[in-house]
Amino acid sequence: MNYYQSASIKDPSTFPSDLFRFGKTAGKELKKVTKTQFKVKGPKIGVFGSARINRDHPKAKACTRLCSALRKSDFHIVTGGNRGMMLYAMEGNSFGKENIGLPLQLPTEDAVNLTASIRHLFSFFFTRKLAFFILSDGFLLVEGGFGSQDELWETIALKIFFKNLSKPRFSEVRNNFPIVVKNSHYHQGLFDFYQELHNLGLTYSNPSQTIALMDDDDAIVSLFRQSVAKEHRQKIKLPFNKPLQHLLNAINYHEHDAKGVGIHGSNFLPSKGKSYKTAVKLAKALKEYGYTSFYIGSGGTANAVYYGYAQSSESFASAVNLIRKSDQGKAQGDVVIPYTYPFGAKVLITTLANNGHIFFLPDEFDLDILFELLTLIQTAKMHWLPLILVDQGGNWSDLIEWMKHVMIPDALIHPYDFELIQLFKQSNVEDIMDILVHP
Repeated sequence: MNYYQSASIKDPSTFPSDLFRFGKTAGKELKKVTKTQFKVKGPKIGVFGSARINRDHPKAKACTRLCSALRKSDFHIVTGGNRGMMLYAMEGNSFGKENIGLPLQLPTEDAVNLTASIRHLFSFFFTRKLAFFILSDGFLLVEGGFGSQDELWETIALKIFFKNLSKPRFSEVRNNFPIVVKNSHYHQGLFDFYQELHNLGLTYSNPSQTIALMDDDDAIVSLFRQSVAKEHRQKIKLPFNKPLQHLLNAINYHEHDAKGVGIHGSNFLPSKGKSYKTAVKLAKALKEYGYTSFYIGSGGTANAVYYGYAQSSESFASAVNLIRKSDQGKAQGDVVIPYTYPFGAKVLITTLANNGHIFFLPDEFDLDILFELLTLIQTAKMHWLPLILVDQGGNWSDLIEWMKHVMIPDALIHPYDFELIQLFKQSNVEDIMDILVHP
C-alpha cells in the first residue's frame, strides 16, 4: 500500500505550471470570499435555480416574490450571479439588503447580471460552491437543472460531513443549517428517489431530516427566521489551505496518461446484493483491461471494488482508494490518497478518472459527484466521457423518469443533456466494458 509524497504549494518547482496556477487561483478565490463572509453582517440565504427560465414564466415571478419576503425579514441573498432564477431572486431582494453574486466563467455562458451589490468571479465549480457554503446561513432550491442539482447535493454532502465531524467547533455551526426545496410538484420525484434510497439503507441521513420540501412562502420565511435570522451561525474561518495543498499533491502524484475509471456507489451497499456482485466482476474486468480503478470510502461499493481487483492476477493496473484522513486505517488499495473535505475527493476522482465513471446505487456523496460530472460536461468545462448507471433493481430508473417527465418538459435540461447518461439494467459486464473501451 503506497501513499503519495507531499510537496509544497508555495514552491512552483514541485508542480507542473498548469497545476500550480490551478492551486494559486483556487486559493485566491476562497480568500476573497472569506473577506466577504466577515464584511457583510446579518444572515444570508443561498439560492439555487436555473439560468434558463424566462422572466415571464410564473416560476420567475414566484421566485421574486419569495426573495422579496426574505428581504423584509432582513435576509441577504447569495446566488450564482447569472441570469434566470439567480437574477429574479436578486431583484426580489434588491432594496436595502446586500445581494452577493458568485458568477462562474463558462464557455457556454456570457451573461452576468449586474443586480449583485457584491460579485466574485470564479474559475472553478468547486470553489464557487464552497463560497456558497462559506457565506450562507441557509439554502433555498427553486426550479433548476443539472447545475442546481449539483449545488443541492454538494450542500447536503457538506451538511452530513460536518454533522459527523469530530471537531465540535466546526460541526456545531455547520450542520444545522436549513435546506429548503421549493415546489413539491416539481421536486416530489426527486424527494421520492432520495427516500427510497434511505429505505434501502443506502444513505447517511433521513431525507425528511435533511431537507424541507415546502410550498408556502410564509412557512419558508418562518423556517429560515426561526433557524438563522436572530442567531445566524458564528462565522469561523475554515482551514482550506492545507486541504487544497493535499489535493494538488495527489493530482500531481498520479500519472495523467494512465487509463482510469471512477467506480461509485453507497458505502452501505449490501454485500449479498446483485449490485455488489456486479461491482466485483467489473473491478476484476477493469484490471484485466489495464484500467486503474478509483473509488472513495471504506465500505460497501469500495469493498466490492477492491475485492474484485484482488481476484485478478494481472499487474498492469492499480486500485486507488480515496479515503478520509480519519479513516486511513480502513483503506484498501495499491495506492491510498487521503482527503480532508468532500470537495477534495470529488475534485480528485473527477480529475484522475479520465476514461469514465460507473455508478451503482448511490449515497448522498455519489449523487453529488454524478451531478457535478453532468454539469461539467454540459457546460463544456470537461470533455465528454461515459457516465454509466448500473440499475439492477430499478431504483436509478426513478430518478431518470423524474428527469424525463419533469426537467425536460420544463426546459430546464435539453433532451441531448439527458443523453449524457447511459442506463444499464442488466449485469452484463462485457457491455459496460465495451462502452469504456470503445466510447
